[in-house]
Amino acid sequence: MNIVIRSDDTYYKMGLIALLTNFLHNTCQQRTLTFADYQAENISDAQIIITVLRPGEMYLCHPELLNVAPKLMVGIVETEHMPARSALPDCLKQIVLIPQDATVAEISSVIKYHWLRKQNEEPVRGEQDCAGCTHRMFSERQGRMLELLLAGLSSRQVGEQMNIAQKTVLAHRQALLHKFRLRTNCELMRFLLAMQQKKSTRLRGFLETGNEIEC
Repeated sequence: MNIVIRSDDTYYKMGLIALLTNFLHNTCQQRTLTFADYQAENISDAQIIITVLRPGEMYLCHPELLNVAPKLMVGIVETEHMPARSALPDCLKQIVLIPQDATVAEISSVIKYHWLRKQNEEPVRGEQDCAGCTHRMFSERQGRMLELLLAGLSSRQVGEQMNIAQKTVLAHRQALLHKFRLRTNCELMRFLLAMQQKKSTRLRGFLETGNEIEC
């Protein structure tokens, strides 16, 4: 059985591996388990995908999940960032969300329930394209601003680079914080890292066509 886990916290990831190993060995009699990193070539063959979602990340496009059909997909989310299911993009519609502060027993119980329930179901293959999806986006200008912020530039320096007023940079920044439910500079930086990792030809091409959603 192939299992993909993504977590920025190595110890948390090790805990998830131990939890799944114990559950699958003892409950499901699965003796051969292969744990892999969260990469496209591993995701396509995974029966279980577990990802710890960063603040705001659950509203983005996840191109790596297009056209995949895991038996179980789990998202670990900080309680204060737990989204409404209606706000999730199409590629995350099948995800099981668990609060990050849940106990080991609670996480194990939720995974066990959904894993056993899905054994008699046909895997639901992910969406094959992003047409009509309601994932949240930003304009090309906002994307450029975010790249500069991630590079460590101050709002004043970003304004100088983009030839716009500093107050315009701050207004766009505040609008993005609101759109992706971010509360602090730390959460913004974690979101920017997630955005950078998910940046793909598919999403860049969509933005370059002029399909923008203004904040």
